Amino acid sequence: MPGTFLPSRAAAFLGGLCAIAEGNAVLLSAHEQACADDKFTDPSHLFWHAHLTSLLEGAGPDPGFLAHALLALFDGALTRHVGPGRFTDSVKNLAATLI
Repeated sequence: MPGTFLPSRAAAFLGGLCAIAEGNAVLLSAHEQACADDKFTDPSHLFWHAHLTSLLEGAGPDPGFLAHALLALFDGALTRHVGPGRFTDSVKNLAATLI
């Protein structure tokens, strides 16, 4: 239902992004370097941000900023540093405290 905040939908979307990040951390890092000048206008970032913002409507006073904050976690170097599995668990735990 539009306008109804469903934390499970936001968590599922973030889980999907975690799978992409963990499976493609090196590619993610290369993409970040290629878009370093303004990652906020990159089409994939715009899509992910718009979708996550829509999922977070009703989760707090500024769902757009919350979406930015959560998407900032998806950094190739951080993904590799933290490691598969632990990265996903950490993102899900942090998201659960925020949303």
